[in-house]
Amino acid sequence: MAVLMFFWLATGLRAARGPLTTTWLNQHLPSHSRATLLSMIGQADAVGQTTGGPIVGYVAKQVSIAVALTVSALLLVPSLYLYQKAAGLGARTVKSG
Repeated sequence: MAVLMFFWLATGLRAARGPLTTTWLNQHLPSHSRATLLSMIGQADAVGQTTGGPIVGYVAKQVSIAVALTVSALLLVPSLYLYQKAAGLGARTVKSG
């Protein structure tokens, strides 16, 4: 039962992330390249899911779910750098405005 509740929670959070991310990006991307950049983000997300998902699934099947979760976390580490850069960009935008 707890697994089902966590699944629903994760699904809801993932669904809420999309509009929030799009709103933030629309506020910070230049209008002349906004559509292209949003398209590239969507494509990168799709490629990440189609390549990363099967790899993590294979690890879970061959080794264990715990190791697969660790691999998933490690695959997300580069995004921390991007979030840090984005946060710095937002801080500079507020200071200069």
